[in-house]
Amino acid sequence: MSNKLYTLVITVLIISFSACINLVSDTSNENPLAQAITDAELLVASAATGVNDGDYYPEDIHAVNTRLGDVKSIQEAASATDSQVNLSVQNLKSAVARAREHRVSHRKDLELMYKGVGDLITDLDYVKEPGRCTTTGVLVYRLNGFTVFNNSSVGKGPVAAGRFGKGRVFFVAAYLNCLFPGTSPSGTYPGHEKMAHNTLKWLTQRSRTVYSETGTPLKVLQEDGIGKGGLSENLYNLEITTVTDLSAEADKFDPARYPVAIVKPAIEDPAIEDLLARYVQEGGSLLMGWPVPRNDLRGYPGQRLLDSAGILWSRKWAWIRGPIPSADQLLPTNFQKVLETAKAAETDWDNRAEYGFQDDSVDYYEKTLSFINPKIIPYESFSEFNAWLYDQYLSLHLSYPVRDVNRKPLTRLLVPAYHNLWELEPGQPPAPGSDYYPGSVDPQAPRVTRSFVYDFNQETFKNRLRVYTISATE
Repeated sequence: MSNKLYTLVITVLIISFSACINLVSDTSNENPLAQAITDAELLVASAATGVNDGDYYPEDIHAVNTRLGDVKSIQEAASATDSQVNLSVQNLKSAVARAREHRVSHRKDLELMYKGVGDLITDLDYVKEPGRCTTTGVLVYRLNGFTVFNNSSVGKGPVAAGRFGKGRVFFVAAYLNCLFPGTSPSGTYPGHEKMAHNTLKWLTQRSRTVYSETGTPLKVLQEDGIGKGGLSENLYNLEITTVTDLSAEADKFDPARYPVAIVKPAIEDPAIEDLLARYVQEGGSLLMGWPVPRNDLRGYPGQRLLDSAGILWSRKWAWIRGPIPSADQLLPTNFQKVLETAKAAETDWDNRAEYGFQDDSVDYYEKTLSFINPKIIPYESFSEFNAWLYDQYLSLHLSYPVRDVNRKPLTRLLVPAYHNLWELEPGQPPAPGSDYYPGSVDPQAPRVTRSFVYDFNQETFKNRLRVYTISATE
């Protein structure tokens, strides 16, 4: 075959290929309605809805479904005009774009809260002004919550936030003015003021009225007696209504009228807990800080409210002060993320640093887990948490004895958790692995013989004997 024929064949193929491309392109361009329907249907089919990190908001997916129905109606209508088709397609595309843009993202949450903050005072030691605080700590253990402030890779921190229902919760395990200035002259603590403005924007991000540093003041409720934790109108663009008796003024807790309520977490009345939980469920947001009873929320309805936002609080979880943390430091401190990191490190120990694993995190979380009981976490959540941990424990497929445990961070976390969190009953079967501990002693092992003398008349010994004596039935 001559070169000219080769050239002719190649030219014909190129032309044919180009024609195919143009045909596909033209087909796509001629049918934007069908393409918009396909994109929307794929999103609706694959979207997880809720308030966990990465979820789509249910109302956003509902909006996509509504617009999808409109487009399909237009598609079936023989008399639909081009302008009607174009408008319906544009509305559907906008709904899809909004759902994707506004899906839950803790990274975006943190970026908003710290935008333009610059610097915070975080190294002083008593309550007087921003930063001069001794605080306690939080554990974020559900995927709808996230740590907002800490300086430790192991998750110790005094500030956390979360979502439930249509609303949000921002919690400071200290007086609010440890983080947000209340009455000091404007400009005294610019970083803290900026973070407060940003937090108010975050709290109202999906409200009918979004907070702005200028323009119409945001209407908020503020509980009387919040003391050093209150915000003021001279520092923030707020119109504050003081609430003295939450029960008597329950009708004020309407998210449409007051998108934010600043309240104490020291909630002892279950009716107040129900009121605030309903307020958040319907779209209101809570800004919460000390004082609390006995520096703890154990056994109080306030803890149950925080638990809904994925947050646990105990004075036993101390905070180490330090500079502003990055999102990359904060996001992995969610306990479920901790287990994922520990699992990756256990699978590939030599490269554990690549997964963000910190050696000291195991000791911290192991200790933290030992504090979790029905006095701290609501009983229903405690049972749910136990069941979840048990599933994680079973996934280890352990064989005893466990060797080289220091290179197995997930095992180190889950085995003690399994034994500590489940309520032990008399006569129940021995725990897995009990046959191997303490194990038999080598007959050739060195022996040491010692004698001890006890004086049972010592008052301290008698007191301890009385406290720790076990009944015969046990």
